[in-house]
Amino acid sequence: MAVNFSIIIPHKNIPELLVRCLDSIPERADIQVIIVDDNSDNADLYPELYPELFRPFTEVYFTKEGKGAGYARNVGLKHIKGKWIIFADADDFFLSEWTRYTDSFLDSDADVIQFRIADILDHTDCGWHNQSIDDYWAGKKTTKKVLFSIISCWAKMFSADFLRQNDILFEKIKCAEDVPFGYQVAVKANKIAISQDAIYNVTYREGSLTTIKNKEFNWIRYTALRRAYAFAEKHGYQQYVLSPAIEVLKSWRQLGLRDYLYFIWHEHHEIRRASKIQMESKPFNYRHPYLYVLLVLLNLV
Repeated sequence: MAVNFSIIIPHKNIPELLVRCLDSIPERADIQVIIVDDNSDNADLYPELYPELFRPFTEVYFTKEGKGAGYARNVGLKHIKGKWIIFADADDFFLSEWTRYTDSFLDSDADVIQFRIADILDHTDCGWHNQSIDDYWAGKKTTKKVLFSIISCWAKMFSADFLRQNDILFEKIKCAEDVPFGYQVAVKANKIAISQDAIYNVTYREGSLTTIKNKEFNWIRYTALRRAYAFAEKHGYQQYVLSPAIEVLKSWRQLGLRDYLYFIWHEHHEIRRASKIQMESKPFNYRHPYLYVLLVLLNLV
């Protein structure tokens, strides 16, 4: 039987949540599940402790490198058999009828298909995700702009041929690996479909990479944004590029006054560039970048 979907799930040290994610995926011969363990503690005991991970149509690969989710996803991409690729995080899960919506796109000629997400667990606000899709259906955004607005790799179907032909892979960095990936997809995709249906539930979890705020991780996120924006500009998509310095100011504030002021001094040219960005409707922080810096410093925004 032909494999329609290859679902790639990177994992590290959260086996119970991984089981929950796996439970949300039906056991079907046309759905290949690829779990790539990124050097978890006691991973050698998983066959005994979590036998449900080794179910039919599921492949588990154990790596010892510990190079992060991007590396793990790239390992998974080497083993895909499906026409369509879906990425999931181990602490998230799919909705009950998600395959009904993805199956409807099996014969699509799109490069990528974007879906909505359901309510976010644990008080996370990702309303921007569904808002971009709502804007598209209201005629306010193009499909290309939706992809530039939603750069995360989950809640999407990717054509395996599209990723393969454009050699699109994840960067091997500790966090924000889906930012350069998402921008490559947005730039290279020619045929984009937007669905009004939700297929995925995202979990905000203390201790996850998304919640880690320190100098190292903030700098990795910032430089990842810079590389992604440079890639978009190189291919003529300047209209979707903002100043990464403005976008990360709030996170730098959490490191204390010294690091915050150092970041402003080090990246003042990027902050100044924000005032020169040509956009149809600039947000306040881009119209008045230094006033925004002051407001953030005073903890008013």
